[in-house]
Amino acid sequence: MRKILLFGILYFFTEVVLGQQQDSIPKNNFIDRATGLFVSTMDKLTFETDRISFSVYPIMGLEPQTGLQLGLMPVVRFLPKDTTNVPEFYYPTTLMPSFMVSTKGKFSFELEYLMHTRSRWVIMLNMKINDLTNDFYGVSNNHSDIEPFSYDFRDRLFNGEVLKGVSKNWFIGVRVEASDVKNKPHDDIYNGPIVFDNTILGYDGGFALGYGPVIKYDSRDDIFFPTKGILASSYYLDFPKSSFNDYHFQRWMVDLRYYHSIFDERKVMAMQFVLNSNHGDVPFYLMSQLGGMNSLRGIVHPFRYIDDKIWFSRAEYRQMFKNRFGYALYMGIGNQFDNVHIKPFDDVKFVYGTGLRFLILPEDRMNFRADLGFGPHGQTSLYFTLLEAF
Repeated sequence: MRKILLFGILYFFTEVVLGQQQDSIPKNNFIDRATGLFVSTMDKLTFETDRISFSVYPIMGLEPQTGLQLGLMPVVRFLPKDTTNVPEFYYPTTLMPSFMVSTKGKFSFELEYLMHTRSRWVIMLNMKINDLTNDFYGVSNNHSDIEPFSYDFRDRLFNGEVLKGVSKNWFIGVRVEASDVKNKPHDDIYNGPIVFDNTILGYDGGFALGYGPVIKYDSRDDIFFPTKGILASSYYLDFPKSSFNDYHFQRWMVDLRYYHSIFDERKVMAMQFVLNSNHGDVPFYLMSQLGGMNSLRGIVHPFRYIDDKIWFSRAEYRQMFKNRFGYALYMGIGNQFDNVHIKPFDDVKFVYGTGLRFLILPEDRMNFRADLGFGPHGQTSLYFTLLEAF
């Protein structure tokens, strides 16, 4: 989802209405003044005590399907009581909710939670509640000029992991995924080639609950902005046939990441390879997705290329400067496939792009990022969010 921070409105309110002076802003040239203004405004959105750090950011978005969206995105960090004996892997507990409403009566809510304990337990939770409009492009579809079928959907999504550190770098645990989805096709007359009716598995939505084991190897020096190390993770989920599950299938995922600093920790090369495979009766909205914010940036719509399986590989160069700003250059390739209609290397997709970074929480290396991506068939995407893509 495209989001931008309302820095101009915030600055007008805090500086003009309240009449506060910014003596700390450099005066020597326009770039220094603009940089100082941006940093000063960001710092005003962060409030800290001995145990809690709280930052809140107004956000907005603009999408053809939803119209203008406005909302808030707070970030809450809970610090440990005793900071003198903190384990090497320990990180502050972080809570990141966001809520947006649109001029067309749509809304979205997301909550992310990350907790580490001194006894080497790690808990990661993510919950989403959406009432939005989406597009269906079909399954195993590589056509460039396809006209999608629009539909309204309401979903409640949840995924979580509970891990236990069994050595310095190895973690094992369980993962749970659940979704409750209701779809409503638009009543408008549609003359495109896409068929969206009850012959499509997941047409009406449904409920799905899956669970299974997780294993991870993590030697990164930081979870938010790693400069060196490896993250290798894999999980297997079973969505069992039962009275409460509308679909029965299995999912297997492998995620490999490598980070290496170049000359110093402000210049980092990051690389990733992902393989996601589903087997069984998978509803279309839970199939593997190749595009969107969390995979190949440059493919605008996350449902543009979906299938039982996907693979993608990407690389990104990141550089931060002393004034808390930075940039990134990235590229990636990948494909969706099912080994029948599309093979793994048929019509491979290529994306590339660049982005800006701003360090909102220097102690935790937590960045706000804006990425501009370019994808196949002239697609262009713009993303505004927190944290690195991987």
